[in-house]
Amino acid sequence: MKGNLVGINSAIATPTGTYAGYGFAVPANLVKKVIDDLLDFGVVQRGFLGVLIQDVDGELAKKYNLNVSQGVYVDSLLAEGSAINSGLKEGDVIVKVDGAGVKSSPELQEKIGRHRPGDKVIVTVDRKGSLSDVSITLKNKKVIPMRLKKTKLN
Repeated sequence: MKGNLVGINSAIATPTGTYAGYGFAVPANLVKKVIDDLLDFGVVQRGFLGVLIQDVDGELAKKYNLNVSQGVYVDSLLAEGSAINSGLKEGDVIVKVDGAGVKSSPELQEKIGRHRPGDKVIVTVDRKGSLSDVSITLKNKKVIPMRLKKTKLN
């Protein structure tokens, strides 16, 4: 309503070939992060927790005797990941990232992916019925050997 960019169209699915159908757009804040990453590093940077995860559903909650019915179950921690030395444990259920609720694996991946390596995130976990916050400094899945000099677009 203020004339601000909210997204960039990436595809239109239409059965008739006209502009009627479904449109898909990339949110503007994600586009900005990608542009900044390309200018700063030459590649897109993504935060990496280093956990194997699965969605919590009724069956999983029953299997592991969980006190929550939504969230992301931490199945295991990867040796090279950010979470291994953070205090996050196998069997934890991630319910929030930086205070925002998390209900599914894709939602967790999207929230973490908006961050860069080196960023700190606060992950709220349900551990055997008790909520606790875990501070995690994110790593990159790939190590970028050098930072490019930032340039301005003309």
